[in-house]
Amino acid sequence: MKSKNKLYFLIIAVTLIPLASCDPGHFGKMFIRNDSSYSIELTYSTQTKDTSIIIQPNSVVDVFHLGGLGPGEYYSCCACEFMTISLQPVDTSKELTKDITNTENWILTNPNQKKFINKEITCEFAVEPGDIQ
Repeated sequence: MKSKNKLYFLIIAVTLIPLASCDPGHFGKMFIRNDSSYSIELTYSTQTKDTSIIIQPNSVVDVFHLGGLGPGEYYSCCACEFMTISLQPVDTSKELTKDITNTENWILTNPNQKKFINKEITCEFAVEPGDIQ
């Protein structure tokens, strides 16, 4: 009888150890909101891809899905996901005055308040009509 209890306990322990030792992960989406009347071009590179996207006037585009190991509660830098990133009007006579590499220009919504909470993080960079001159 005792050997059955030991075996049962061993099976439970082996099953629970991987669950208790898993690293928490985080995930989310990044958006560019273009509230201006100009088309803008987003160009960026990450560790896995290089991309160029034309974002039409008065539109919102889902441009990147973020994710990784580590608790989401500490995620605090949208622009840090990119090795390089630039945003500029397609019309080369115009200039975007808001810097996309400045983390303060991003709107970060992170509902993860504790280590094992796993809710979607959102990052949004908004181009207002006055940001293009």
